[in-house]
Amino acid sequence: MSLCPICKEGDIVEEDKLFHCSNQSSEFKDNQWVENGTCQFKAFKNAFVNLNGPELTIDLLNEIIENGEAKIDLISKAGKPYKAYAVLDPKWGVKIDFSRPKEG
Repeated sequence: MSLCPICKEGDIVEEDKLFHCSNQSSEFKDNQWVENGTCQFKAFKNAFVNLNGPELTIDLLNEIIENGEAKIDLISKAGKPYKAYAVLDPKWGVKIDFSRPKEG
């Protein structure tokens, strides 16, 4: 596993639906999620699925962490395939960098 890209202290842990920092935890209390721990990094495995992209795997996440980005295949709403860059995001874990041009 990789070192957390946010706190640089915890390790990336894989769960059923997401990856998170070992220094991060949350619990459902009083009908809401309460964050505990010192780091809030988490990245959901389905982060790119709504863009007709791949599921986030540990290999893909490691590539994004190590290189700062990873080129992934997506499919537009019109059904045309294109390549885009996945990058780290402090709030969402990972995201597509839509400021860069799409590659057909």
